[in-house]
Amino acid sequence: MAEYDVKKIELTANGKKVTYLPGKLDVEDILEVSPQGDRLYKLDDIRIDIWTEKYKYTYIFDKGFITNFRSGGFLIDFFIDQIGNQLEQICWICHDGAYTPCSSLGDLHPISRYEADNLLRAMLRFAKVSKVKYQLIYRNLRMFAGSAYSKDDELTPTNKKLFEFCKKGL
Repeated sequence: MAEYDVKKIELTANGKKVTYLPGKLDVEDILEVSPQGDRLYKLDDIRIDIWTEKYKYTYIFDKGFITNFRSGGFLIDFFIDQIGNQLEQICWICHDGAYTPCSSLGDLHPISRYEADNLLRAMLRFAKVSKVKYQLIYRNLRMFAGSAYSKDDELTPTNKKLFEFCKKGL
């Protein structure tokens, strides 16, 4: 799916910007999060820009947005780290944003569940996560995550006010 091939990812946080390019994935860690207990983490102000073959996706998260990075329980941690490195964290955070209705978009999801899951798969591939792992993640999302996308949880009322999203054609 060429439209989801990630070409570049930029992270802006703490007054700094890092750019991930194919072959240039080793960048300074600038993302800081605060543990909130029960596998939840609070973000500071961050911006994530993702360029694919067809689109530029922009996620802006305000301080206080809560993420769990990779969903799922402790048993999954054996195969796929819940948090991962900074680039993997960016993947999980964007997917959490895509699964959260957005106040600035009239309480709608920023993109469809199908697009969110395909973009995550492409981002994980870009992050050099093994094919077995990113395919396993993708298939599990497609089979089991429908309710996570369609039903609000206890974090939604706050989180939906703490992020903005934009998708532009290239």
